[in-house]
Amino acid sequence: MLYFGPTSFIHTAIDYVTVAFYSSETGELIVNEPFEHYHFGASDTTGTHEGLDMRGEVALLTRNIVIKGTTTDGWGGQVLTADAIESDGKFRYGETVLEYVQVYNCSHRNTDRAAIRFEESKGAYGRLVGVSVHGSLGYGAAIRKANNVEVRDFVNTGSV
Repeated sequence: MLYFGPTSFIHTAIDYVTVAFYSSETGELIVNEPFEHYHFGASDTTGTHEGLDMRGEVALLTRNIVIKGTTTDGWGGQVLTADAIESDGKFRYGETVLEYVQVYNCSHRNTDRAAIRFEESKGAYGRLVGVSVHGSLGYGAAIRKANNVEVRDFVNTGSV
């Protein structure tokens, strides 16, 4: 599945399409459904306006590993990382490493409960590399009061 970002003044003019065929030799791409919106762009800039590059954004959303939430009362699911103290007093450090994972239909509608959250996670580390978050009900990711979290090549096309 691909995401085509808006290339006009209409910020909601986005398209999600499924790839039917792609040739790495020619760059030819055929999708299963028609685009709802017009998208312009080129491999090089189509123009700049006060430093703004006018190319369209295209993102690969699907991955081999999928964390998929359900839709129940506006709640899709989440990946939460936090430090904790167990009942015997032992301290546990939260640690999450996600690399090239797709997170779909997660987060909590109309709150700051993101699909992927690092909260009060100060002792270990976290990594989000090549992660795709889409179809979310709220924010894609949130990092609060956390240390040592690496975020690279992160794609978020959530609803917020």
